[in-house]
Amino acid sequence: MDIHSLADAELTEAGWLLDMTEHVPAPHREEFGIVTAQIHGGVVISLRNDPAFGWCSRALGFGITEPITPAVLDDIVTVFRDNRTAVALVQVAPPAEPRPWGEMFQSAGLTPGATWIKLLRGMEPLPPRADGCPVTDLEIREIKPAERERAYEVGCQTLEMPPDMKKMWAGMGQGENFHFLGGFDGGRLVSIGVLHLKDGRAGFCGAGTLPSHRGRGAQAAMFAHRIELARQAGARVCVAETGAEGKGEHNSSLANMRRAGFRDAYPRRNLIWRNPDLPQADA
Repeated sequence: MDIHSLADAELTEAGWLLDMTEHVPAPHREEFGIVTAQIHGGVVISLRNDPAFGWCSRALGFGITEPITPAVLDDIVTVFRDNRTAVALVQVAPPAEPRPWGEMFQSAGLTPGATWIKLLRGMEPLPPRADGCPVTDLEIREIKPAERERAYEVGCQTLEMPPDMKKMWAGMGQGENFHFLGGFDGGRLVSIGVLHLKDGRAGFCGAGTLPSHRGRGAQAAMFAHRIELARQAGARVCVAETGAEGKGEHNSSLANMRRAGFRDAYPRRNLIWRNPDLPQADA
């Protein structure tokens, strides 16, 4: 993978996470103890009280503008440690991994975790269905500001996140680079899809449908609408990520992305950092 594609793949995700975090309303920023840092070409997001038990506290985008070294890892860990973050993820794309990577991340106190898949696609529109029928019978449109609180709740429910994560989702609602799409059944919001547009990159950064309305084409329509929004905005690449499938597992989000024309770029293993100064980090 060339350096430009790698930058698109990693910095799109880093960009929307930073944008979301920096737009979390002030009372919630204080509640969660949010600290952000842009160092060594990457982004560190640290929450002292992470509502998603480590999902929000992350370091990513490293190894693109400068090599990852023990000193870089030490600077990343220092941000987490100084903010008394209990658990965090360090995410490094395989093309950016230094050698010998295993020894280096172990020395920094990182342990292997789950694997995610990074996916990319171009800007070609999705073709219509061969039978000419609509993709879904739901109404797909942009979510109005007054509907966003419900959208945050739907996001937490469908992605199985703790209820307090809606306070983090509010950062997307405040940020001007985010676009919220909703699927409505008789006026009831039952599905969401979020798009982040910045620097020619389109980040597909959150989507889900309530169990009662799955199988009705909501996400297929949501992808089509977001791709078209990105095209109209002049984006040059679409980026997404989701969990990899283990043996015998099925990830419907991954299947939806591939059907929408996304292609696997690489698997990326999460590295978990647990704060040795906090007993609860071992929980």
